[in-house]
Amino acid sequence: MLMPVAGCRLYIGGAVGDAMAYRLAITEDQDWAEIAEAESLGVLGTTWATITYLPESDGPEFARAIKDHQTGQTMQIILGADPSNEGQQRLWQAHGASEDYAFRLDFPDGVTRRCWRALVIGFSEVFDEANSILKMQADLQINGPITRLSA
Repeated sequence: MLMPVAGCRLYIGGAVGDAMAYRLAITEDQDWAEIAEAESLGVLGTTWATITYLPESDGPEFARAIKDHQTGQTMQIILGADPSNEGQQRLWQAHGASEDYAFRLDFPDGVTRRCWRALVIGFSEVFDEANSILKMQADLQINGPITRLSA
């Protein structure tokens, strides 16, 4: 089944301290604020770091790799600038904070959801073309597992 991205809604919760489990991001008692005017949601995922080694063999040297640990990717979101939006205000607040924040993406089917924690490591104005509207770019460094929920 194909999942449309059009109609997805992006939310930011509160700060998630180290002592709190990342699963806080999926609880309904989180104080969620919708991040309005999302135009591009970027990528959401993790990448494995690898260790390269030379195995003992009788043949020519050929390096092998093994998985070491996972790291979160950087999710770049583009928004139409709306300084009155609570979600965009929280993004700005999170940019100045050192804690992870909870994030949630709801798909338009009403049951599929992604939840994660991330540091807001960048928040910039995007001027783009002269006849365009002012946009904002937020860079989210994924800092834990991504929870995938669906019916």
